[in-house]
Amino acid sequence: MQNAHEKKEKQTYVKLPMYGIPKLIPFLKKYRSLVAAMLIGGFIGSFIDIINPLFQRYAIDHFIGEQTLDGIVIFTVLFIAVLVTRVVLTFYSHYASSKIELNINRDLRAQAFSHLQTLSFSYFNQNSVGYVHARVMSDTGRIGELVSWSMMDGTWNITYMIGSIVVMFMMRWKLALLVVVVIPLAAMLIVTF
Repeated sequence: MQNAHEKKEKQTYVKLPMYGIPKLIPFLKKYRSLVAAMLIGGFIGSFIDIINPLFQRYAIDHFIGEQTLDGIVIFTVLFIAVLVTRVVLTFYSHYASSKIELNINRDLRAQAFSHLQTLSFSYFNQNSVGYVHARVMSDTGRIGELVSWSMMDGTWNITYMIGSIVVMFMMRWKLALLVVVVIPLAAMLIVTF
């Protein structure tokens, strides 16, 4: 007779298309304004991060290279405005991400609990309550993190990479071409190792 552990190992796991993301869309619909704020904050924040080195380049070339202070007040005000905008966007997008994560966790756990109430007693005879509880708490936490922080980080990273490539081509297209040629090689090395 097989013990419960061997039975669990033989269970088949259902693979969801697109990592189950379409099943999460109904949970995100309630929070679409927060999701939009989070994504827009990450999107604009990445552009501000791309602009910062251009500010520094201008300061070095103009104020230090030309040894002049002409326009330093306007430059300083503009630079501080950009930094303040970045801080506000970062705060709000992180706030939105945190709120989305907590709300998604709560909603998923409530639905899982409701579903557990419909299961037969034999299910609980075969599966320990501790295991079920750990799965519900751990899995919903990981899903909440996926739809909030991973989505924001992905938006920021993709926007930053594309924006950086565009700026590099605007500055020196030959040097940018060399960098773009190296990117697929670096990506293959990262995936391999």
